[in-house]
Amino acid sequence: MKLKTVALIGGLFAAAGVMAASMQVVGTLDEALTAAREKQGFVMMNFTGTDWCTACQHLKEKIFASKAYCDAYGDKIVMTTVDFPRLPELRAKISKEEAQRREKLLISYQINGLPAVVLMDTAGFPFSIINGTRPKPEAYIELIDAALKAKAARDAAFEKAGSLTGMARAKVLAEALNAIPKPCRDKYPRIVKEINFLDPENT
Repeated sequence: MKLKTVALIGGLFAAAGVMAASMQVVGTLDEALTAAREKQGFVMMNFTGTDWCTACQHLKEKIFASKAYCDAYGDKIVMTTVDFPRLPELRAKISKEEAQRREKLLISYQINGLPAVVLMDTAGFPFSIINGTRPKPEAYIELIDAALKAKAARDAAFEKAGSLTGMARAKVLAEALNAIPKPCRDKYPRIVKEINFLDPENT
């Protein structure tokens, strides 16, 4: 039993080493965006409760630290963490202003439970929200695959809209936003404003 326990602990440390070597984790969103631009990847804003949320711990230790995940996306993703600890000594380290900022982010992305991640492009525009974790890394990788397909559809529609005007442009811009989740669409105010201008009758 002791040998098995030692082997298990060693395996967890080895997995954590894979994560540290492959997926970059930074402190702020601005730092994450800069790093993602350098590696031509994308940003993951990870909403978590590091000291109490068992699902968050599973996501970190079993998904993000897995070889399958690191091989698939570790060199493309830059993570920044939005933590909601419960231990008093951890909460005391967070300023009132920072705590309010984190709460506003939760509300802004309509996140009702942890863990949840928001995927963003290098310009800071979100294109997917993944709620919860999954039992196996492969299942979580499939969610990221689907998110990137949605991003590709968004980008293709934006590119198509570049050669259009009037209602035709409004329709294609709407297609671009409809390719991504509703809480993400709210982060494209310029596009929404243009659609409303081009389509005042809201057809």
